[in-house]
Amino acid sequence: MNSIVAEIIKIIKDSKDAISREECIWRYFTDKLSQSVAEALEIIDAEVAEKYKQKGYEIARRDWRTIQCIFGAVRFKRRLLKKSTKKSIYPMDQELGLVPYQRYTPYFQYCVAQIAAKSVYRSTALAVNLLTPVEMSHQKVGSIVKHVGKKYALWEKEQAAAEPAADAKLKEAAVLYIEGDGVMIRGQGQKKREIHRFQIAEGVETCGNRRQLT
Repeated sequence: MNSIVAEIIKIIKDSKDAISREECIWRYFTDKLSQSVAEALEIIDAEVAEKYKQKGYEIARRDWRTIQCIFGAVRFKRRLLKKSTKKSIYPMDQELGLVPYQRYTPYFQYCVAQIAAKSVYRSTALAVNLLTPVEMSHQKVGSIVKHVGKKYALWEKEQAAAEPAADAKLKEAAVLYIEGDGVMIRGQGQKKREIHRFQIAEGVETCGNRRQLT
């Protein structure tokens, strides 16, 4: 903390005016935050890799990846794991919800789409460039908006498919069995997360030597 304060003092003293002073402090903290997040991701990646090694995976190599967050670019190394019978994977990418070649994080895309919904693409790009460490063109804004739109349309389609039509005749079961369970997962420090799971069935049927819920 003392070193950070000392660096801020130096920035303030070296600044020529109020605008450059605040800009330098802002960029200093966004750089620090990006570096800290990168270090944290690499630590988590090592932990995740150990879990996969217990499942028979082996570490093939470590590759760089850069993701653009709302607070700046985060560049980190993560492990590529392979298993003889399965496709090689980057567990850390799955943990972060990142698909291959995706540069911008879901939250960053969400923010861009929110601004673009109230403005034109050029104004959105200007807002992003002024208020974040990210440099973005209005063409890229359009690309992100289209991507988010497709994702949202797919989500709406999945939600509609999950719900029965208003005139659909629902099956009536003589008996329904409802079973619920919960598990408490401990996190770092005092943090805990409780996960609930429920299943509903009409009964049990036999398939060969196996029994499964209906």
